[in-house]
Amino acid sequence: MNIVIFGETGAGKSSVINLMAGQQIAHISPDSHRCTLHWTEYSITFENGTRYEVFDTVGLEEPRLQTGEYLTAISNAYGLINTLKERGGIDLLLFCIRGGRVTATTQSNYRLFFEFLCEEKVPLALVVTHLERETRMEDWYTRNEGHLEKHHIRSVGHACITAANLLDGRHRSKYEESRGILRRVIEAHRNEYKEGWTGGHGWFASSISKLVEYVAGRPKKTDIIGVLTKRCGMTKEVAQQVAQQIRRENLPQTTIEDYGNLQVPSDVRNTGPQQGYENRPRNVVLLGESGVGKSSLINLVMGRDVAQTSPDALSCCGIRQVGILALRDFGTERIGNHVLGLNEGSEGRVPAATAAKRLALFLGSLNKPGGDGVHLLMYCPLVTAKCPLLWW
Repeated sequence: MNIVIFGETGAGKSSVINLMAGQQIAHISPDSHRCTLHWTEYSITFENGTRYEVFDTVGLEEPRLQTGEYLTAISNAYGLINTLKERGGIDLLLFCIRGGRVTATTQSNYRLFFEFLCEEKVPLALVVTHLERETRMEDWYTRNEGHLEKHHIRSVGHACITAANLLDGRHRSKYEESRGILRRVIEAHRNEYKEGWTGGHGWFASSISKLVEYVAGRPKKTDIIGVLTKRCGMTKEVAQQVAQQIRRENLPQTTIEDYGNLQVPSDVRNTGPQQGYENRPRNVVLLGESGVGKSSLINLVMGRDVAQTSPDALSCCGIRQVGILALRDFGTERIGNHVLGLNEGSEGRVPAATAAKRLALFLGSLNKPGGDGVHLLMYCPLVTAKCPLLWW
């Protein structure tokens, strides 16, 4: 049975492997010097004789990849996918997360492995680590199940554990308990799924095409061909076909400069009825990174709850329609739209390039002839030394 274990640095993947094995076989060290999809294979045999091949795989450390990181990830993906095919495919994904809040990177890793690499066809079990201070480790999942569901992180099973083997006597029993919890989850899904998933025709090309979504910038076709021929050993003809597929699947339909000639998507468009100028709304665009309190500011000004607030880490990097809301304290002033910001070093479900395009489309629609225009930009910064860099 082949298991791919993944998660960001600090989640405890190596410690989980050692917990499974009952001995230290994986060296515990940060993944920061290894690129996305770099992998190491371990063989583990349980007491009942069942053997597992475990692929410790580096996930995303930030929600975005730089171009150079993407090119290296292509080479890593090629080796990983070919090895998994030779071994009979993927039987189970183990997604390691540290007990705490769901971050944008957590969501990106889930999508990278479950949706992109495995096309949602491989069972995924969630392994939540660093729970030794919980009275009952399972309580964490009880409290956070709805939160995970909200962020579209779904699993066929879960293990709430601690993989720290240097605990004092008060917590040591939880380490031994965790081994049993983890093994039971693995064995339960080994019995349910008989054959590994091998991805079918075009598995590699499809995976790296989708990975482009997380790249900051646009990799050059010549650079991709170079990696495919020199590092992956493809012929130039095959490499060109793969590079063309990547370009075709990720070619934007428009550029930001083209927004003035496009039909603006209905969800980012001012669709209010045309009125005389004196009665038209005054559009205030509120922007800033997630968590600064934009929704709370709207509610404060309105004097009632009209914008939903959330403490979650999820960010959407896009446009959210709050509606045309009359503000009594501002006379005829109205807030028409609430714009989510780009978090520093992180992103949500909408990539930065897409968010920027949608923002340009939205602002362009307001400034077209007959449009209402933008009357005021309100910037809500997070008060840190870097706050001037968040938007400008």
